[in-house]
Amino acid sequence: MRSFNPSKRRDASRFSGLSVWVIAFDCFCHTKSRGVIPTIKKQRPTIEEMDFFSVPENRQLILRREEHRCFYCLGTLTTDNHVIEHVMSRPDGDDGYRNVVAACCQCNNRKGSSTAEDFLRTLYRQSLLDAQEFEERKSYLDRLRSGELKPKIDGCE
Repeated sequence: MRSFNPSKRRDASRFSGLSVWVIAFDCFCHTKSRGVIPTIKKQRPTIEEMDFFSVPENRQLILRREEHRCFYCLGTLTTDNHVIEHVMSRPDGDDGYRNVVAACCQCNNRKGSSTAEDFLRTLYRQSLLDAQEFEERKSYLDRLRSGELKPKIDGCE
């Protein structure tokens, strides 16, 4: 019986450009005509690789993470009155969970190109956040950036 040799690059080369597929050399398929060949398994992207800005299902995960409240003013959000907003604007920021939050349309428009910290300070100065809420939002922002506030993905920890 002919067996698959994983050291032959040409056997796997046609799959090398697909980032979400990997050849699983520990899972083999036996056929009469070709012998042992590797099977291909779909590999789920890690949470760090996921796009939480453009993918609708992932946008909903961010809304759930924020408990349907605006990240900035803490107002109640519905599916009709919110946006997913970059904490650090592109091109400096990315579309990962550490850089996107759910916000009301009003806060998104008012924030503009301000940093999240500056915008939170503005909300505090305008008495839209009290001192405790302001400190909690700053702490939440630090925890977000450090990766502590991962959205809950069904089937994962």
